Amino acid sequence: MPTERPIIICTRGSALALAQSNMIAAECRKIFPRLRFELKIIKTTGDKLQKASMAKGDPALPKGLFTKELEVALVKGQADIAVNFPDEVTDLLVTTFQDLRRGQTKDQVPLSKPSAVMSTAEAVNVAHAAALEAAFLGNGDVGGAHIGRQLRGVIVKDNAEDVKKVRAYVDHIVKERARRSKVWADFHGAVKALKDDS
Repeated sequence: MPTERPIIICTRGSALALAQSNMIAAECRKIFPRLRFELKIIKTTGDKLQKASMAKGDPALPKGLFTKELEVALVKGQADIAVNFPDEVTDLLVTTFQDLRRGQTKDQVPLSKPSAVMSTAEAVNVAHAAALEAAFLGNGDVGGAHIGRQLRGVIVKDNAEDVKKVRAYVDHIVKERARRSKVWADFHGAVKALKDDS
C-alpha cells in the first residue's frame, strides 16, 4: 500500500527532461513499490529566456539558467529529487556511442570497434543508469563522470579486448576533447580508471 505523501521528482517541461524524469520515476516505482512518485514540472528562467531569445534569433544563453528553480524547489522542500541531464552530457554520450559503433570519429579518425553492443538502446541504458546514480548518489546533475562509470560497465561485461580498444579511444580521442571541455574531462577521468579495474 503506497504511503500518503508522494516523493516529488521535479523536472523541466522539455520533451527530453520529461522522458528522463519518467524513466527515473518508473525505475523508482519498481524498486520502491510501496512509495508513490510524482513529477512536478517547473518552468525555469532558462526556459522562459530561451523562448524569448529564439524569437529574437539569439539561441545563446548563459549556463545554469535551466537548473536554478529546480535547486530552489529542492532546498524549499517542494521536491525531493531532481535530475538534470545537460545538453553537453547528451552530446558526449551520443558522440561516444557513434564513434565506437562506427569505428571512426566524425573527423574520420579510425578506431578499433569494440565487440560490445553499442546500440541506441544500450546508450539509453547508460543514460538511465547515469541519471539514477546522479539522483540517488549525487546532487541530481548528470555529468561526464556518471556516463564514464556506466560505460565502463558496458565495456567490462563483454571482453578484455574491448577494454583495450576503449583505452586506446580514451587515451587518444577523449584525452584531446578533455582539454577543451570539463564534461569530457570528467568522462575521461572516469573511463581512464578502466586501466585500474582490469
